[in-house]
Amino acid sequence: MNGKFFPESKYDVAVIGSGLGSLSAASMLANKGLKVLVAEQHYLPGGCCSIFRRSDFTFDSAVGMVFGFGNRGFNSHRFVFNEIGEDIEMVRHEALYSVTFGEKKIVFWPDLDRFIEELGNNFPGYEEQLRKFYNYLAELYHEVIVADRVIVPPTEMKRSDSLRSLLKHPVRQAKMIRLLFKSTEELMKKFIDPEAKELYQFFDVLTSTYCYTTVKETPGVLAVTMFIDNHEGGGFYPVGSSQMIPSKLEKAIEKNGGYMLYENRVNEILFDDGKASGIKLEDGSEIRSDFVIYGGTVWNLYGGIIPEEHVSQERVEWVESLEPTFPAMVVYAAVDSSAIPAGTNPLEMLVEEFDEIAKSDVTVYIPSIDEPSICPEGTHVMSMIAPSKKKWTPRAASNPEEL
Repeated sequence: MNGKFFPESKYDVAVIGSGLGSLSAASMLANKGLKVLVAEQHYLPGGCCSIFRRSDFTFDSAVGMVFGFGNRGFNSHRFVFNEIGEDIEMVRHEALYSVTFGEKKIVFWPDLDRFIEELGNNFPGYEEQLRKFYNYLAELYHEVIVADRVIVPPTEMKRSDSLRSLLKHPVRQAKMIRLLFKSTEELMKKFIDPEAKELYQFFDVLTSTYCYTTVKETPGVLAVTMFIDNHEGGGFYPVGSSQMIPSKLEKAIEKNGGYMLYENRVNEILFDDGKASGIKLEDGSEIRSDFVIYGGTVWNLYGGIIPEEHVSQERVEWVESLEPTFPAMVVYAAVDSSAIPAGTNPLEMLVEEFDEIAKSDVTVYIPSIDEPSICPEGTHVMSMIAPSKKKWTPRAASNPEEL
């Protein structure tokens, strides 16, 4: 709690966590006049979209490039900032990123036609197939994804809401459902020769970049967004570091009477008559609210802060059936600017293994190429991320010696 300021005991909405989803919801609710409290265990807002500093060097904890700030496409971040009336200065990438794929270096140009030509040059004989595939994805993107600025997946809809949506937009809803149950590989095979092994390996690299899954494992609806949205809206980096995004959302919450409660872990969601009615903090204090929004993992939600008597066995079994993706190793470094070759993009992917997601697949973020103010002149800051095949620590284990 900050100084003499303490939260009140009753709010319209209590928000658990201060990731971008939580902050976006909280800022828009506060903007509409609701009394909002955000409880966060860290001392900074933003979750993965936050920073840490070492001397004069600013490092992004996890986010090195953001989407959704363009004037076209599914520009969700731009929509939120327009709604809450906050300005934010962004640097737009000239090229989205580069992938070094064996002997090939493929630049992801924002212009989709230019990018397809780039792919055609690197995979001779397949440009026409690739163009048809991307045209198909672009059509779905505009007809299904962008058509609804706020999308609730059909699997998460109430049956009554799903029926209303189906009756209102039957074709759109049918396409969305079909995309949920088709893999990216199935979509590709409609247009791209299944024997084009190297090309399918390349797309495995693309999907694994976003969610560590292959095209066979990635739902088609994700491919529509992953492969098209970058080219529609573009990639960006905030002037001042990635921390500027959550800080602006925090400002909007507080200027509209909301409260940010830092360094306080929520231990339990409170219930009255089966309805969420507030939160209990680690120190035992309680804050009541009409609604609760949660912004963490499903395992912490259903295996932790919701009392077990309020969780159905069906929900418990669903949560236990889920597997987290691969862990990742991240190395942060500050280097002399001479260590970064001319022409390097702020985001570079280096892939050596084509048949599987491997430890040697490294993604390098160098945000200081676009925003030099985050480190001293003549230097760069960078983060290097690689997947690990190690298993996550079992969630049920309480003593490290038991593992």
